[in-house]
Amino acid sequence: MTKPPAPYPPEPTHGSRILESDRHRRIARRNHLHELEVWSLVFLIACLGWAGIVVGTALIARWIS
Repeated sequence: MTKPPAPYPPEPTHGSRILESDRHRRIARRNHLHELEVWSLVFLIACLGWAGIVVGTALIARWIS
C-alpha cells in the first residue's frame, strides 16, 4: 500500500528559508539599483534639457540685440 501525496508542500527547512531570504534580498537590491539608474538618467535628461533652454535663450537674446 502506497502513501497518498500530501495535500500541501513540506515545511521549509531553516537553510532553505535563509536561501530564499537571500534571494529576495538580492532581487530587491537589483530592483533598487535599476530604479536608481532610471531616475539618474531622467535627472540627466532634465538637466540637459534645462541647459539647452538656457543656452538657446541666451543665444536668441544676443542675436536679437
